[in-house]
Amino acid sequence: MAVLEVTADRPSAGSRAADPIPAPRPYRAPRWPRVLAVLALLLLVTYLAVPMLAGLWFSFWVPGEGLTLTALTDALSSPAVMGSLGLSLGLSAASVVILLVILVPTVVLLHVSAQRFRPLVEVICMLPLVVPAIALVAGVMAVLRAGVDAGDTARAISQFLQDPSFPLVLLGCYVVVLLPFTFRIIDNALATIPVTQLLDSARGLGAPFPLAVLLVVAPNIRASLWYCAFFGLSAGLAEFTFSITLGFHTLSVELMTLSGSNFRTSIAVSLLVTLLSWALMILVLQASTRIAASRKASA
Repeated sequence: MAVLEVTADRPSAGSRAADPIPAPRPYRAPRWPRVLAVLALLLLVTYLAVPMLAGLWFSFWVPGEGLTLTALTDALSSPAVMGSLGLSLGLSAASVVILLVILVPTVVLLHVSAQRFRPLVEVICMLPLVVPAIALVAGVMAVLRAGVDAGDTARAISQFLQDPSFPLVLLGCYVVVLLPFTFRIIDNALATIPVTQLLDSARGLGAPFPLAVLLVVAPNIRASLWYCAFFGLSAGLAEFTFSITLGFHTLSVELMTLSGSNFRTSIAVSLLVTLLSWALMILVLQASTRIAASRKASA
C-alpha cells in the first residue's frame, strides 16, 4: 500500500535569491557641525550686539531721569555736528558717483574688448590696499605743501583743493580708498551677465556705447551698484585718518572732539550712524536676493 507523504513547501535556492533586498537606511549627517555653526553665530551676534546695546543704554538712560532723548536732541541742535554730517555725506556721495562713472565703463571694456589691459588695471585698483592710509595722507600733505611753495598759481590751486566748505583733496582721498572694493564688486557683477551680447544688441539698435552701458548694462547689475553706493557712504562716514591729519571737521572728527565735552551725544550719534548703515546694507542684500530669485524664475 502506497503511503503519501505530505511535506511543507520549502524555499529553494532560486527563490531565496529572489527575495527583495532591504532598503538601505537613509544617511543622517552628524548634528555637531550644525551645532557648532549655531554657536559661532550666537557668539558673533553677542560680540556685536552687547557693546552696541550697552552704548545705547549709556546714551539714552540717565540715572535719576530714566529714558531720555537729550543726547539725540543735543546732536540735532548742534550746528557743528549737523554741518560735519552734511560734509561727510556730501563727500561720500560725490566719491561714489565719481567711482561709478569711471569704473563701470572701464570694467565693461575690460570684459568686452580690452582684456589685455586687465592686469594693469587690476594692479592700479588694488594698490591702495597695499599702501597704508597714513602713508597716502603723508604723500598728499607733501604735494600740497610743495604746491604752496611753487608759486601763486600752484598756491591758488592748493588752497582751492583745501576749501573747508567742500575739500576736494579729501574727496580724492575717499575715491582712492574706495577704489579696490568698488572695482572688485563691479567686476564680479559683470562676470555673471552676458556683457558682450547685451552691448552688441544695444549697439545693433543704434545706441552708442555710453548709452548702452547706462540703459542696458547698468540695470542688470543695479543691486551691486546699490551695494557700492551704501558701502561708500558707510566708509565715508566712518573715515578718520585722512580727515584728522588734513585738518577737516568731518563727522568722525567732530564726534571725537565732542566726546571731550558731551560723551553721551558722541556715542549716540556714532551708534545711530552705524545702525543706519547696517539697515541700508540689509535692504540692499534683500533687494539683490529678490532680483536674483526673479531672474532665476524668469529663466
